[in-house]
Amino acid sequence: MAHLSDFNMRFISRLGVSTALMTLLTTQTAKASCGLEHCPITRDPATGLPFTSPYQLQARAQSTSFDIDQTKGHYHQIFVSGEYRGLKSIAIGFNVPLTRLTTPEESLSGLGNSVLYGEWRHVFSDKIAASFGTQIELPLGTDPLLADGHAVVMPYGTIHLTLGSFYWMGNLGFAKTIDSHDHDHSNDKTPVYVNPHDNEEMVYRLGIGAPFSSKRVQPLILIEGQQVLGHGHDRTLVQGGGRIQAHLNGSLSVHASFLVPVTTARRWENRFQVGLIGRL
Repeated sequence: MAHLSDFNMRFISRLGVSTALMTLLTTQTAKASCGLEHCPITRDPATGLPFTSPYQLQARAQSTSFDIDQTKGHYHQIFVSGEYRGLKSIAIGFNVPLTRLTTPEESLSGLGNSVLYGEWRHVFSDKIAASFGTQIELPLGTDPLLADGHAVVMPYGTIHLTLGSFYWMGNLGFAKTIDSHDHDHSNDKTPVYVNPHDNEEMVYRLGIGAPFSSKRVQPLILIEGQQVLGHGHDRTLVQGGGRIQAHLNGSLSVHASFLVPVTTARRWENRFQVGLIGRL
């Protein structure tokens, strides 16, 4: 998802534990990544129609607290995103995170893994629109505590529906880690605090909202989830929250959102985000 997944590959991009997460970190390979939760929503939820501007730029600030393997801390991130939609039915874009991690032992700042994506979008009517795409997370992080050294590929699909006074959104993707080194990572000791994930996951996002104030203000109830796959380690993680976006004019929007885990298995304790979207 700024928008449900911006249609930005998680739609664009993938997600990112107390006892359950401690088990996840010690029995499976956990890595850091971008996620659906990082991806904006690039079309108007109230109409299902794409914004007509060929360029979209976005800046987002996000704060996440965690309690992992008896270590409590938080990380703040600034995301810089850009998207080009001048091609017919095709959108391409990028997402670059800057991260500040703080734990009781240390604090450090640096670059996280960047994401590139491409997507086919189609408006079937004023009631339904859909997109299909793929995002690639690039291992460009500057520190193993802030980002892992693996690429991630995630094909995904998105649908927007308008039913009566309500708009509905859904994203579904499959995230697969591509390891450039053929070896077992089960003995890796570097802890993963920033957006941990597993080698293979199904990720999804569901949202429902109803606009008001002449459709300039758009609140949304969100449910996000990750289903860990493979090697007998199936695990379900679900988060719930909300998002609100306000269109200040035809080229500028602001938004704010929050998410909290609703399952015992969790990778962080709470997450808040604010952002600014410009269309050129």
